Amino acid sequence: MDSRTSVRRQCQGTTGRTGRRKEPVRKSRSILTLLAVALAATFALGTGVAGASGGTGGGGSATGGGGTASGSGGTATGGGATGGGGGKVVCAPVGALSATAGYRPGAMGITVTYTLDPCISRSNVTISLTNLATGITEFRAVDPALNTASYDLPAFATAYRADAVVADAKNGSVSQRASTSVTTPAAVANCATITKNNLTSGYWLTYAAIWESFTATDCGYGRERVELRITNLNTGTVVYDSPAWGLDGLLDYEGPVVAYDTPYQFDVEVHGVQGELLDRQSQSVQSAPLR
Repeated sequence: MDSRTSVRRQCQGTTGRTGRRKEPVRKSRSILTLLAVALAATFALGTGVAGASGGTGGGGSATGGGGTASGSGGTATGGGATGGGGGKVVCAPVGALSATAGYRPGAMGITVTYTLDPCISRSNVTISLTNLATGITEFRAVDPALNTASYDLPAFATAYRADAVVADAKNGSVSQRASTSVTTPAAVANCATITKNNLTSGYWLTYAAIWESFTATDCGYGRERVELRITNLNTGTVVYDSPAWGLDGLLDYEGPVVAYDTPYQFDVEVHGVQGELLDRQSQSVQSAPLR
């Protein structure tokens, strides 16, 4: 055995397994020590940055979650204006509520509009209108389309309170109320007139028939109605009377109810919202004879 072999074996016998384990341990301890120092410095630096920037958290507190942290380079102090409370933002469901009153084509009414915060999507919104002169709630709508409710039958020259109530869709608990007021305009002067009134007679199959067609104009707020009345002039009996016609109509008065060769009077009347007579036209016609 030469000297090189002895040296090689001697190294293996004295430092082989034990020496190889000791050297990595020393290296591991050195690495752990360096990591611990680095982590401590990183923690101090990170805490300082967080304190310096203040909180931008969930928005509960008005005084942020700032703090003081010391690092190797100095001290950083924070305190955000909106930070760090981490609490849930309180929703303001009804962002805006407005009510307007006025004349629209064919109607006078009140329109209520509102905006709704999306964070309250599980809620229902009820819009109501209360006549402040009588205390009676005349109108109510739940979740109207496009966040707009329209009421076409309010009183003239009257104050109304519009209320919006936001309630949980599941348990009905009320989360917010909002109110506003509006006053309707005065009624316009009488302007309703009958512009067309045509009356003819003839036959339907073998029966006598009378046809009435009419057109009336309103005052711009859609409250007028037409009453159509037929009187048998031989007997003086009112044989037909309907107060619920619209402003345009066509009546077929025909069949066994129509007497042959008999004079009839047709009255067309336009009435206002209080039942007042606004315009009237009367015509007479002779029914067809028996054939």
